[in-house]
Amino acid sequence: MEILLNSYKNINAVNIDSFQKIELSNRVSEITEYEYNDTLSATEVFDAEREYYQNYRVYGRFEYLSLLNNLRVDYSGSTDFFSTTKFESVKTLLNSFDFYLVKPSTTFTQLDDNLYVRNFDVIVTPEHVNVFPAGFSNNVYADETYSFIVNTDIDVKYYLDALGFPLTELFLYAKYKISSNGEKEPKIETLEGVEWSSVGGYSVDSTKVTLTTNEYNIGDVIYGDLIEYSKVTFEQFVNTNQTYYIGTPCIHGFEVNSGMGMTKSYSAITMIWKYNPFMPLRMRYFSNELYKVNSGDTSYEEVESIPSYAIKLDDNGNYIWRKIYSQGYVDPITGIGVDYPFVNKKRYLFGSLVLDVVPDLDDANTREVFRNIYFEEDYNIDAINPKTDLNNIGAPC
Repeated sequence: MEILLNSYKNINAVNIDSFQKIELSNRVSEITEYEYNDTLSATEVFDAEREYYQNYRVYGRFEYLSLLNNLRVDYSGSTDFFSTTKFESVKTLLNSFDFYLVKPSTTFTQLDDNLYVRNFDVIVTPEHVNVFPAGFSNNVYADETYSFIVNTDIDVKYYLDALGFPLTELFLYAKYKISSNGEKEPKIETLEGVEWSSVGGYSVDSTKVTLTTNEYNIGDVIYGDLIEYSKVTFEQFVNTNQTYYIGTPCIHGFEVNSGMGMTKSYSAITMIWKYNPFMPLRMRYFSNELYKVNSGDTSYEEVESIPSYAIKLDDNGNYIWRKIYSQGYVDPITGIGVDYPFVNKKRYLFGSLVLDVVPDLDDANTREVFRNIYFEEDYNIDAINPKTDLNNIGAPC
């Protein structure tokens, strides 16, 4: 700041010294903590981050239940499926299936007002799905159990299915790898799936179709299962699961009475085995409560509560939806909910899966093979002397 001299203000003015009094004062006050510090809740911060980040790391365990498990690779006769002999080269989960991670697709096939074929998009291919024996772990049938790890992150935050629902499940897709049997002239196995078509009204037809043996790539669409959709209740559920049929050609022999005694007869047949290839991995749940709001007649707060995935019921502005349960919340009445570990901005989803490949007893040849199974005679229970001494109730028999 500059002070203008009086002589510059007026020609007759005299310059004089100017003085300005400055008061020095000191005001003492107490500093309180709340004015300078905010208290943060680690629990609230954790919950907020866990809800915001929807990246998943998927891992889990398998149980493979089937007579095809430990079947000799060079099988030729129907008796090979029931053999207890140990062979070096056998069919296992590892060499019999390719595993993909898939999600409900944004495309579907509509068969009726409420019936749809749900397709699946491939999001992870087998090279990123590691399957391996789970140490020395066995199931109750003494069969080896397996573990799996999907070694890539899956961000589902912006995923919707074909009906506009946020995804609540991913699926591990098991595709059987067909091979040849061990006959002198080897025969190739077959793999078929189900396709549905509308016949009018509320009924559909199902037909078996041969499946491709080609590998799938990311983004490929796989034909899925039959689902039923209810708009007024904001629900969709599986009407009929997809079923794959494995055909294993073999020689079946049995004794027949030719009139001159019992002779053996042999015929070439194909035994059929079936399984559901889509194994669900639950990420979250929709609530049981149904929410309905009219966008024109309700308060601003209620209108703002309408999520982006809500369904518009009519032209009058009525919307309907169900909330998604927060991670860590379990409904005290129904018991549904998930509480997956959350570390480094990722949710770690563990799935316990069963791959169940069973004989198709609707097939005449397969039913005939199982009908002719011979079991040894039962033990005579009366010959067994049970322990009746209560003092030794825990002792070995």
